[in-house]
Amino acid sequence: MGANPGRRDAWPPYRSVRFVLIKRHRWQVPARGLVTGWRRARRGSWEAKVIYVVDDPERIQTSLALHVDWIHADRLVPVWIDPNASPNRATYVDVASQDY
Repeated sequence: MGANPGRRDAWPPYRSVRFVLIKRHRWQVPARGLVTGWRRARRGSWEAKVIYVVDDPERIQTSLALHVDWIHADRLVPVWIDPNASPNRATYVDVASQDY
């Protein structure tokens, strides 16, 4: 293997989406999160155990607080990441049509 990787050298695609945005109140910015597990709720719906960061735009923050909570799947929006796309050419994928 040489110093320069070949053009076909790429990361394999992710099998499942772990990065999500958590819907909050309609006027608040969604929180960024990482799904660490899933469970079925009592009503038959799904909940995800999510580690997330809440940014408060009205306060000056010196540090970010991490939260861990079970969140209903209806409040989660998957964020599709392509590790092979350059940051300036990343494309948006319609998450409503994707299965996560």
